[in-house]
Amino acid sequence: MIDFSAARWEKTVKNFDDFWNKKLNRPLVSVRRSKEADEDKRGRAPDTPLLMQATCHLDLPAAKWLDAYDYHLSGLTFMGDTYPSIGLDEFGPGVAAAFMGAELDNSTGLVWFRPKKAVPVTELHFEYDPNNKWYVKIMDIMTEATRRWQGEVMVGMPDFGGVMDILSTFLPGEELLIALYDEPGEVARCVKEIQALWFRYYDELAAVIAPATQGYSNWADLLVPGADSGGYIYQCDFAYMIGPDMFRDFILDSLAADFARTKCNAYHLDGVGQLPHLDMLLELPDLDLVQWVPGSGAAPEHTWGAVHTRILKAGKHLQLHSGNTQEMRGLLSEIKGDMSCAANAHIRIRGGDNSAETQAFIDELYGLYE
Repeated sequence: MIDFSAARWEKTVKNFDDFWNKKLNRPLVSVRRSKEADEDKRGRAPDTPLLMQATCHLDLPAAKWLDAYDYHLSGLTFMGDTYPSIGLDEFGPGVAAAFMGAELDNSTGLVWFRPKKAVPVTELHFEYDPNNKWYVKIMDIMTEATRRWQGEVMVGMPDFGGVMDILSTFLPGEELLIALYDEPGEVARCVKEIQALWFRYYDELAAVIAPATQGYSNWADLLVPGADSGGYIYQCDFAYMIGPDMFRDFILDSLAADFARTKCNAYHLDGVGQLPHLDMLLELPDLDLVQWVPGSGAAPEHTWGAVHTRILKAGKHLQLHSGNTQEMRGLLSEIKGDMSCAANAHIRIRGGDNSAETQAFIDELYGLYE
């Protein structure tokens, strides 16, 4: 049985609502931990493995996947402001590319998307396909999850991917970079086609969970309360490879249009190559939160206090990640001159401490804002 009461759901939804509206006056802290051995009463595990990138495929019915999800969630303790959820990012980052005709390949244990056929940008066209096998599978899982849990588990959105990232799937390697110079009008056309389909798929999946949902969520554990309008964490990893002028010409307006469609919008700022674009992003009024990820080979996140402070001082929310409470203490010390701003942070900690140490950290952090 999943250990999360109706009273906790009510409190959690209110806390996230207050957070987005800057009324909570403390950080959100989300920690999921495996239950201690003497607390784990789940019994025998189901035969179906937990859905992951390595195991995502089409041959099992949705109910089987959800048996595994239910068993997994029943073995967790939800601490601070976290909540039971599934995100369906196991189908890979950028799964909307598969909805639009790309091949999904998880033979390496990770999901990659590739075009079925290489064509120039002038011949690329994107059309709605309600019978796409990956879209139908995710729709089935979300439908069954909504029926089974009736709002007791947040059924989050899959990781659709960024519009330009989806386009780069169909123009891999240097092809999209070259097209920005040689065929800018065709790139703009493709972006509009992809964006329209992106929101059509989003709206249809949102409608599936709307009758029984507490709100909307995603792979970043960001809860947007209420069933009447969605929220999402957007991204453009392709932006790492271009300068500020191209970012302004080809990406900024598209992101602004994304943010205008939903409320409580976040942006996944991935890699040091995206930092030159940060000021432009922070000027967008409908952007509410930035998730900064330094990227492979860069210094760890808890050493980037100046970037975090820059985001907070711009009046945006911030999502902070760490593997344990010690790392998080280090990060918070980097921005300690702006601790009042840190009330606008969503803090995620993934393991590394026992339950008592984790709870002590949560109590201490909450106490700073009482």
